[in-house]
Amino acid sequence: MRWEILLQRQTKNRLNSEITQRKLRTLAGLAEQNPTLGFEGSVSKMREPQRGVDAESSEEVYIYKSRIVVTNAQASDPATADASFRRHVLESIQKQAAVDGWTIRADGIVATHQISGVTGSEVDIPLTALMDEGIARPAFNLPELHDDANRRFFAGVYEREPHIRMIHDAMRAYVRSGGEQRSHVLLEGKPACAKTILFERFKKFYEQDAPDGIERVAFIDGPTMSKAGLENWLLELAVANKLPEVICIEEIEKQHMDNLLTLLSVMGSGYIMKTNARIGRMKQLAKCVIWATCNDKQLLKDFRDGALWSRFTHKLHCRRPSRELMTRIIRDKVANTNGDPRWAEAAIEFAYDGMTAAVGQPMLDPRAILGLLDGAERLLDGSYQADYLATFSIGCVEEEGINRLMAS
Repeated sequence: MRWEILLQRQTKNRLNSEITQRKLRTLAGLAEQNPTLGFEGSVSKMREPQRGVDAESSEEVYIYKSRIVVTNAQASDPATADASFRRHVLESIQKQAAVDGWTIRADGIVATHQISGVTGSEVDIPLTALMDEGIARPAFNLPELHDDANRRFFAGVYEREPHIRMIHDAMRAYVRSGGEQRSHVLLEGKPACAKTILFERFKKFYEQDAPDGIERVAFIDGPTMSKAGLENWLLELAVANKLPEVICIEEIEKQHMDNLLTLLSVMGSGYIMKTNARIGRMKQLAKCVIWATCNDKQLLKDFRDGALWSRFTHKLHCRRPSRELMTRIIRDKVANTNGDPRWAEAAIEFAYDGMTAAVGQPMLDPRAILGLLDGAERLLDGSYQADYLATFSIGCVEEEGINRLMAS
């Protein structure tokens, strides 16, 4: 059994042929990591580069091509050998090739096998199970947003029906166009407006029938990821054809936004590009949609004259709940936790009327209002409210007002 993996690399400057050939031999050697499987790897001599023009920068570049050949003389069943090759060899080579700056061409995997009883003859056989191994990504079958889906996946997300419909419409356009129409979505508004929860519910909704190991919506922990880390992560997934359809970044403005500059090309042209002195310029198709949450939109607008801000097609504002809606939310919370309905009424009254009397304004943070339910039965005799005010950071408010309320 024999497989050919066709590699390509694009650089601004010529490569050192001796060093590059040595790295390619190491790459081919990954086929032999598990000797018991019987795979052997070799690499063709690197040819002289072609001259070309980079599609993005219009600069002249060198285009290098090489070929890794993997054989397995022990293979008797083509289908079994094919599956073993993909599982134990191809994935390792793909990952290291991306790190070294090489891409596997779209037509770059050719498998052949000896026909039984016909010496010296070879025929092409299809790699039929590429989808199962994550090399060919399964199609994204977008679920229908009907009443049952709303009840199952978006229950408890209040006053976000227009947001849900617009986000889903954008994803319908993405799927319908084969990824050509990518409308990136920003949810902006003060904290505790259900922005992250909404995206998390969409992840569950879109992945309800996804094959094992397939992620449709991936969340990025932005503050812990460097610019190079994000580039490498996206590039590795794109090369392996495992890039999720949606990348979600929480609180996009609360990190070093220079680390997100690689998203400019992803959101604009649909490519992930990486450039450094070692690999030159590398470019890979990455037609994914970017979602993000933002608590302070002005920071995002100010970053590089709105470079990232302008890439978001839909900037959807999320308002904090009104008193009427907050009353409904907190009543539902008490009901779902088998609490006393009177706790909800006492919490609402204190959050809006009690705090206004004490500090001149109501409690507006929904999380803080829900936190009042910790007081449970103590809310009914006022002891919890007294403790809350005793520990409240009075700072710029009149202590007399708090004392008056506590005395009453």
